[in-house]
Amino acid sequence: MATRLLQAVYYSRRYGSNSPKLPHKGSARYQRDFNWILTIIVGLYLLSLVYDSVRTMKENHYDTLGLKFGTFTQKQLKTNFRKASLQYHPDKAGQAGADMFVGIRAAHEILVDPTLRLNYDRFGSTVLKCTACKTNKDYLQEGLKAFYTFYAAAGIVFFLVNLVGKGNYGRYWRFIMLVGMGAIEMSLVLTAGNVGGGGWMERLMPGLVPFEQIAVLHQLYISASVAVSQVGPLLFPEGKEKQEPSSELIKRLQTLTEIAAAETAVQVKSWMDTLVGQDECITQLRRELGYMSLEMKLGDDSAFFNTRTAIKARIERQSKIHQKERLAHID
Repeated sequence: MATRLLQAVYYSRRYGSNSPKLPHKGSARYQRDFNWILTIIVGLYLLSLVYDSVRTMKENHYDTLGLKFGTFTQKQLKTNFRKASLQYHPDKAGQAGADMFVGIRAAHEILVDPTLRLNYDRFGSTVLKCTACKTNKDYLQEGLKAFYTFYAAAGIVFFLVNLVGKGNYGRYWRFIMLVGMGAIEMSLVLTAGNVGGGGWMERLMPGLVPFEQIAVLHQLYISASVAVSQVGPLLFPEGKEKQEPSSELIKRLQTLTEIAAAETAVQVKSWMDTLVGQDECITQLRRELGYMSLEMKLGDDSAFFNTRTAIKARIERQSKIHQKERLAHID
């Protein structure tokens, strides 16, 4: 409804209400404009979700101590910690500053320790709850569990959506985006200690710690996947995956058909071998096959499916009659 309303406003501004150039509803131009307006609306909505995810992020430890990620010195850390501690100390700020004072002390304890700071940059505060972790390797192994969980879940969802046929359009690009995001995330994790070097992610998301950049990447991937699925078919309908079978599939079907035909021929030959020497049975069989052929030509296709059963039944019946005649002749 919002799309139609915006389209009407756009047309009134550009063409006027009585202009002969005004595209009519149902025309190709009208539908194309509708698709573009819908694309803009969906794009703005998805971008707002990404922006909102950044805006609502909790304050990180660098913000708590008034430090700029990647560029502060140990002297600045010590100075800012002292100032913040004095400002929010319960004896001075009262009970209102008690929670802030606790957060300041926790931030200082993490940032002053190189091991804790590195793994905080990589994975956030959650990984630091690991009581068994002592070294960077321990924290890395613990933090990568969340990495594996996210991508395993994304892969399962990706597979299920394609399985039910709801994600056919753009699945190649969604897969490429997923792999690319995984590579970027792993790069951020492994190079988290080399901050301040002007990396492109640091320039793209200034002020964000690597684990925050990863969270934004996840939201970007979800938004981009939705955009590809919802907007892609509208803008690029010719890009839809064709339902025609590939040449490789056709060749495979031809091979299977030839194998089935060969097996059928062998089976029919084995049936016909039982009629050797039974002239009366062969004559009767030819007569019935002639009737069936005539019925098929007249449009009774059901006779075709009963041919095999009829032939087999006739062969068995005539074989029994022939066997009885031979036994009677012997007696």
